[in-house]
Amino acid sequence: TGDFEKVMQLVEEVMSRARVFEDTIQARMMKIYTFGTTARFLEAVDFGLETTSMLGENMCKHPSPISILKNISRTRRLVRKSDCDKLVQLPLMTDPKMTSVMLMYTFLFTPAYFRHPKLAVLICCRMIDITIRFGALPVSSIAFAAIGAVLTRDGKNTEEAFSYGKIALSFSDRFGGDAWNCRVASGVFGCINIWHVPLQNCLPPLKRAYLIGLGNGDIDTAILNASLYAWNSVDSLPITATCNFIQSLFDRMSFLGQKHSALVPLKPLFHMCKSFMGQANGNPKNINDCINVDQEYEYTNDITSFLTCAKNISFYSMILAYHFSDFKL
Repeated sequence: TGDFEKVMQLVEEVMSRARVFEDTIQARMMKIYTFGTTARFLEAVDFGLETTSMLGENMCKHPSPISILKNISRTRRLVRKSDCDKLVQLPLMTDPKMTSVMLMYTFLFTPAYFRHPKLAVLICCRMIDITIRFGALPVSSIAFAAIGAVLTRDGKNTEEAFSYGKIALSFSDRFGGDAWNCRVASGVFGCINIWHVPLQNCLPPLKRAYLIGLGNGDIDTAILNASLYAWNSVDSLPITATCNFIQSLFDRMSFLGQKHSALVPLKPLFHMCKSFMGQANGNPKNINDCINVDQEYEYTNDITSFLTCAKNISFYSMILAYHFSDFKL
């Protein structure tokens, strides 16, 4: 039902009644997840770092470029020293504290990726380091998908990212688990493999992850996979298929009572598709002409930031930039 306020109340109650810190771990993960689902990314990052520090971690919120390069170089060396097949067959992690740290970083990565991308780099590097030193977990797959997605964010390091994606999928095959595999799908098939394999091969896993996320109640991951599916489908499916998928996504989220900031960028894409099909009413001159912030979305801070960046970009310029340049919103 999307009653996140009630979820937060229950989380706070569990944390207040816990006798020891370890009893709050599950509630803390749910709080980070709820912050992320409601686009309160900064709060998610702050609370997540507070929790990991209580677990003995010392993660810098604003790492320097040198620190990032050092961590990436160290991670590359660690992975190179390990045979990929042996890496996937690492013994299971048995340290309860490190297990909690890995789970916390798993939920912290996405908010960090959107609000503190430099911090996100350190998170996935640390997760790989913990995996190699303390053993494997199902979420180890997310660590390798995350580092691949980070490294290839601007279409760079695609070969290296592709190798990390293969390791992530191998961990997924070993452990299974739809909840984690849906997150791996968004990184591998939505961000990494699109540079190496035909887009038609990337779309089915994204759509499956979207549907599984909905079934599991993981709306955040479901919408992320759906958004990646919609944008990537423009290149490989008939425009009518993309349009119909976005319309069904909007209808389903409306039925579930969900108002999610990740849906905002799909509004201009939807209008663009309808324009190409000759079904749009008029031709807006900029993106905010087709987004009704007050009536449709409640996360005004994120949307205001988005509209500020997107202001006065014509839809035709946007699609040309999307296909033929490195233009970014």
